[in-house]
Amino acid sequence: MAADLGDHLRAAFRWTDPGDGTGYLVSNRSGWWRDPVILSGLGDALGDLFRDAAPTVVVSPEVTGFLIGPLVARSLGAGFVEAYRAGARRPIAEPMRWATVPSDHRGEEQRLGVRDGLITPADRVLVVDDWAATGAQIRPCGSWSATPTWAPP
Repeated sequence: MAADLGDHLRAAFRWTDPGDGTGYLVSNRSGWWRDPVILSGLGDALGDLFRDAAPTVVVSPEVTGFLIGPLVARSLGAGFVEAYRAGARRPIAEPMRWATVPSDHRGEEQRLGVRDGLITPADRVLVVDDWAATGAQIRPCGSWSATPTWAPP
């Protein structure tokens, strides 16, 4: 990643105190999407890290993954598939494949789902997110090749 882009990323990132007495800060990456240098360079910079792997599809969890994932997919000439968080909205009408993932940073169990049929056994999947330390939340999603379900149990 170019030093210039890294400088822009650091300058546009903020920690925000939600003011709710929890004693922790919340990441605020909104400045990334406002900065045209970041927006034009981020997909290529991240895509270059995995270009040799020749992914056919990029999967990203909501919410901000829906911004960064398509940038990387476009750079790689790959497709994009959204991974939805269960319970975040009304149920999606199409059949879904769901995976239970480890607790998030708040200690809450999460379920991620993709629309059935968008990921095939022939795909080479690259998972892209804006905030990942260990990859633990995405590992269980290998079950997306299993039988689809209509809604998270």
